Amino acid sequence: MSVKIRQALIKCLEQIENETFDEETIRTLLIVSREYIGTDGLIKELAHFIAHPIRNQGIFHRKLNSRYTKLKIVEEQVSKFNITELQEKIKTEAELSDFMLGGISVEKVESKLFEILYFDGLEDLPDSHLKKYTGLNKKEIKKLLDEFYIKKEGYYYLSTNRTENLINAFRRLPNSLYNPEIEVEISNQLLHAENTAKKIKHRIDEIQKVVRGAIFYNSVFETEILLKEIESSILQVIKQFNIDNRFIKVVKERIDEILLCIMTLLHDSKFVFYDKNIASAYLSFYLTYDPETFNKPDFNQSEAIYESGVIALYITYKTGDKTMSIPLYVSDLPIKKYLKNNIFLANPVHSSFLEIKWITASRVENELQLTEI
Repeated sequence: MSVKIRQALIKCLEQIENETFDEETIRTLLIVSREYIGTDGLIKELAHFIAHPIRNQGIFHRKLNSRYTKLKIVEEQVSKFNITELQEKIKTEAELSDFMLGGISVEKVESKLFEILYFDGLEDLPDSHLKKYTGLNKKEIKKLLDEFYIKKEGYYYLSTNRTENLINAFRRLPNSLYNPEIEVEISNQLLHAENTAKKIKHRIDEIQKVVRGAIFYNSVFETEILLKEIESSILQVIKQFNIDNRFIKVVKERIDEILLCIMTLLHDSKFVFYDKNIASAYLSFYLTYDPETFNKPDFNQSEAIYESGVIALYITYKTGDKTMSIPLYVSDLPIKKYLKNNIFLANPVHSSFLEIKWITASRVENELQLTEI
């Protein structure tokens, strides 16, 4: 056991206990303890993220990378045609859906893209959505993909291709070796095999379109799970270093403030996507959209954001001439608890999703507050 590490951990925990901690305390706590957290969960990943703020792997990187990839494929598919051509080509909503999701072959897919879309993509989708549109859950779809795909030389190949190739080769044999009019039983078997292969291909294509067509914009991790992992991870470290158990209660009592510090530490972190495009994480305010409230004549969005909004993390990236923003994490932390009204009014925020200027968790008159750098 390292005496210096134990000393650093106790110092951080004491600052949490006496409420003098800020984001630098939590940075130290996470970086020092990350190698002693036993499970490869969210907190260990966040600790690695804070230590090395450019990420191309990890739990929530996989989810964001999958969402980004799906959006890019749809965009590339649509960009192949102008609006007039699309209107002539597509007449129904079903045809539009098939067209937008048709940019990937079912028969042969580059292995990295396949894994991002279907293995990582599956993990980002709720079973309820998959069950509704495919009749299968994640485990069953994963089993189906494992059963009918072969990975070889950087690609995933649909195994029914081999069956179809064998059938076609058999049918091309000279009549002296195979005459379908005479060998009726063999001909029927070939036809049955061909129809089965087509049905399998069609079924898998349908399932894959559901997986790559579903893009959820919710947080990539849930608050309840995250808070439990914070508690569990710090508990592991306290036990390993034989630190006083009173700090377990302390961490639970200060869990919201610890979460705020983690969020501010993630501001300006980078995600490197599969095509090398880079996204930046940023702190933002979020207000749930309510049509009835928003449409009132006296509605003031800035006031509503401050009174009812929460603190969030978004990522932003360039795609062609456009800038896209999607949520990384929307917390339950109320803005007005961590930012004084007069400070907000000096630079009011008029919309959700915008990058804010208060990106540091600091002590102001003994209170943990959002402040400028």
